[in-house]
Amino acid sequence: MKLLLFSDSHGHVEYRDEMEKEVRRGSLPDAVLFAGDAGFSSNHIFPEVPYYSVRGNCDFSSSAPDWELIVFGEHRIYLAHGHLHRAKLTRGLLASDASKQQARIAVYGHTHNQGLEIVNSVYCVNPGALKNGQYAFLNLFSDGRIQPEFRRIRL
Repeated sequence: MKLLLFSDSHGHVEYRDEMEKEVRRGSLPDAVLFAGDAGFSSNHIFPEVPYYSVRGNCDFSSSAPDWELIVFGEHRIYLAHGHLHRAKLTRGLLASDASKQQARIAVYGHTHNQGLEIVNSVYCVNPGALKNGQYAFLNLFSDGRIQPEFRRIRL
């Protein structure tokens, strides 16, 4: 299973449009996870696949939840923006809340930094900020392995 992850677009539609073009050149993801701070309506990207979204600290009028638990087979993913977990300082609170939901993966944004960090056996994955041309794919394997692929758009 292949998931498209993005966050922190902050209204930069040129990067959203380019991300969509790049993704459509290959095979569509099985689902899209958006970790908040859109600045535009992002739910129309890839309407062909399931879409999950949470509210970020800049999504003032959003009705999206603060966090969501998403289950794909044996993979449980905790999706949050990260501002309520003080993600700019630590991934400890994020990993703790993910563990409480029995999630082994936490997808978050807010820091605008791509990366993977394992905290207390929780894989904390940040796709980076789409406003900086960053997004990611997360490959989920039936044997429980995960593999992030970090991408960068050059305009």
